Amino acid sequence: MEAVSPPFQLQSQPARKRNGNTSTASLHAETDIVTAVSKAESAALTTLDAKFEARFYTLPQAIADTSSSLHALKSYTEAANTSLNALENYMENTAAEIHAHLERRQPGPQTRNAIIMT
Repeated sequence: MEAVSPPFQLQSQPARKRNGNTSTASLHAETDIVTAVSKAESAALTTLDAKFEARFYTLPQAIADTSSSLHALKSYTEAANTSLNALENYMENTAAEIHAHLERRQPGPQTRNAIIMT
């Protein structure tokens, strides 16, 4: 009786050799497929690189723009505060001058509604 291996055991098979009769058209078709896959992979990687670079460079640029805007806002706020302080000083000085003038003036003619200022 011959020894028969059970069906669940794999038998080693010799490596498949390329058929010497492979047509040139078949080789060209395989080459075209490999080229197309390579181009598709390259395009996909280029797209991913572009998306990554866009996100990578956009975030720092957005941070720089925000920082620049904050510095501009700070400068504007400081200038506005300086203007408000100058206006406040002007109003205080003007009020002081008016009060000084009112204190120095001599009583003069009066109307029934107000004092006539000289």
